[in-house]
Amino acid sequence: GMLKLGGHHSAVRLSGIVEEALRLGYVPLAWRGGKLVTLYKGKGSPSDTDNYRGILVMDHSGKTLTAFLQAELDSMYCVKVGAQQHGAVRGRGTALASLGVRSFMAACVARRLSFFCLFIDLSKAFDFAVREVVMGWPPSAAEWSFADKCSFLTSVGLQP
Repeated sequence: GMLKLGGHHSAVRLSGIVEEALRLGYVPLAWRGGKLVTLYKGKGSPSDTDNYRGILVMDHSGKTLTAFLQAELDSMYCVKVGAQQHGAVRGRGTALASLGVRSFMAACVARRLSFFCLFIDLSKAFDFAVREVVMGWPPSAAEWSFADKCSFLTSVGLQP
């Protein structure tokens, strides 16, 4: 990638930019977001959506900051998230949870019992989170007025 081709000089310059972004609590606009692309895994039927995976195509420099933040947050996330969480947690896929829900539903149908299931998709919450606010950046945000908060949300492309 870029760091291999650019060598030590590129790594030093990029680390300086990442450190400054962390210090200021600001992620450069070009590093935000990206395009989600669906790729066929190369096995199974191409018409089955389970045989695809999504990858985020984004600015390579932004991936460095994202990887750093993910490494920092991953251990805290795994500790804080409950045992009921399946998916988005290493070692806890959705297959077993899906089997449990389907078995529960089948048992309820067989016994003519009412049931309901609630699924919450936190990936959308993560994709649209204002990371600066979630991470507590800038530190003074807790003291902002309502107008300041609206102005900040507008500056990052969101409607208040």
